Amino acid sequence: MGFIRGHRADDLDHVDELRSTSTHSRASRSIVREAAAVTKELLDEVGVPAGARPRRAEAYIYARLIPRWDLIQVRAAAVAIARELERRRPDLVTAAWWKEEHGDRVFVDFSQNAPHKTVFGAWSARARVGGQVSTPFAWDELETVDPDALTIETVPGRVTGLGDPWAGLLDGDDGATIEAVPGVVRS
Repeated sequence: MGFIRGHRADDLDHVDELRSTSTHSRASRSIVREAAAVTKELLDEVGVPAGARPRRAEAYIYARLIPRWDLIQVRAAAVAIARELERRRPDLVTAAWWKEEHGDRVFVDFSQNAPHKTVFGAWSARARVGGQVSTPFAWDELETVDPDALTIETVPGRVTGLGDPWAGLLDGDDGATIEAVPGVVRS
């Protein structure tokens, strides 16, 4: 339970979600947050609204897509985004698959869009001491959100007070297009 695929149940041939993870096993949260902010800037530039949720030294980024593209096309878009981020900020971001090639840079993990990949769903409790919850956050919280403080005890009050920061983002039939992503073949 708690895992999601990037498909709607009524259309398994087309993906309706683009996912990316900014991750670094040795980096502080600040460098991962910087990479997430740069990713959001790029997605904003190309008109792809996105939400994020934290996990220790990672930031998961989600964008709702119009279900027009198959998994291979969406994965190509994710690779193109990772490479464009690497081109813009080679000091901060890498699209290199092998950990030995990452250095001190944050890896933008485009494999989140692979055919076999499932991810932990938003609002799911993690099997960790402390009962952390995979909690969506608003982009203006990027610098301050503490994933360790988002627990099964604290998240209900957070949602009551702040609401769901992804309300509307991943719901309904609306979605973004990947056609404006640099390096993506048009459908």
